[in-house]
Amino acid sequence: MKVLALCIPQLRRSRRELAYWERRASALCPPKIRPLALSSIRAKAFHSIGGSIYACAPTVPNHRRDDLTRTIVALQTVSDYLDTLVDRSGCVDRGIHENLHRAFVDCLDMGTPVAGYFDGFPLGYDGGYLDSLVRKVREGIECLPGYPSVRDVAVTLGRLYAGMQSRKHTDPGVRDVEMAEWHAANCTEAMRWWEFGAAAGSTLAIFALLALAADKRASAEAATLTRAAYFPYVCAFHILLDYLIDRNEDEAHGDMNFTSYYSNDEEMLESLCSFFEHGKRGLGMLPGAWFHLALLSGLPALYLSDRKVAQGGIDHIARDIMRRAGADSARFFNACLAFRYSGLL
Repeated sequence: MKVLALCIPQLRRSRRELAYWERRASALCPPKIRPLALSSIRAKAFHSIGGSIYACAPTVPNHRRDDLTRTIVALQTVSDYLDTLVDRSGCVDRGIHENLHRAFVDCLDMGTPVAGYFDGFPLGYDGGYLDSLVRKVREGIECLPGYPSVRDVAVTLGRLYAGMQSRKHTDPGVRDVEMAEWHAANCTEAMRWWEFGAAAGSTLAIFALLALAADKRASAEAATLTRAAYFPYVCAFHILLDYLIDRNEDEAHGDMNFTSYYSNDEEMLESLCSFFEHGKRGLGMLPGAWFHLALLSGLPALYLSDRKVAQGGIDHIARDIMRRAGADSARFFNACLAFRYSGLL
């Protein structure tokens, strides 16, 4: 498969970028925040590694591949860092979370000041680490000739991401109600609130837009088509897989996990497979559909090859998902096992 041939050099590129951000976190972050910054990279590296495959999309000229890899890894590192900060700081103040997640939107909305994200945060300022991540994303986006055509769609998705994350991490006594109200105000699809929350928490549609923006011929119409192909179904499938493998860990920490809202695993499995089929239909309409469909097939392989599957006792669910995802996913699964064994994932 063409995508697999691109993977090994691309995984090495993204590993180099993550090593750079580990050094920056070690140098800039004060002792209270440094362990959180480092764990957000080390424990979630495969998010950035997987996302960086979008730098190999058919719309990305070879000479832009390195720059786009840096941009995607930096943006995903912002996402994982913010998630770790709000999960592990003990803070449940929605206003503080909104302020932190403004950084994610600012990565995509170039006209805003990069400052003040840690106002009120109980662990204090991080020494400029988050600011440097935001600036690195902006620096990369400024090099994308088609970004003006995709900007509005990307910023809209960024705001949905920030809005969901700010509510998801509030007090457990009110967060379900706040998430349901947010869902009612923003969702136009037949999805339950936790499914729409999962969709909003995915960065895949934004990465696809950045890959589109690497082409100077990108148009607003193509951006709208790309969003519709990815959001909400592919994005929901992506994050529900992520939450599935983290289910036991989230339960131990008392963190919200979207898969826990299904009445049983069979209901969850049917939703996941339905979203996968919706995604295939939508992605099949995009230019370069082979690439996007290959990445969709790779998602269950990437997540369900994680050792957390066996540790969490969800092998039976993983087998059902892989069986229904088809032969391409099975090939990706074997490749992911090999990548994990070699340390690339």
